[in-house]
Amino acid sequence: MRSIFGYVLAGLGIIGTALSSIKELRGLLTFLPETLVTNGSFLIVSLALVGVGVIIAISDRSDSRNKKGEEVPIYDEKGKKIVGYRRLK
Repeated sequence: MRSIFGYVLAGLGIIGTALSSIKELRGLLTFLPETLVTNGSFLIVSLALVGVGVIIAISDRSDSRNKKGEEVPIYDEKGKKIVGYRRLK
């Protein structure tokens, strides 16, 4: 679930980067002060969003790979002595 949030953040950052980098699209940012867009602050914030989004998406994938199942004992034929353990998926 966190990976979806990471992808959304990265997507918003990419859109923000495109809006602040392409002069024809800067007109869409009329809700922001012009100095914020022209001095590069909006670009830096957008690139930071991309970075944070990618880190969140990647960390969620690695967490799911490291999850191991619960260990349950394996008993001998008589059911008295534990001879090993196995993991449930």
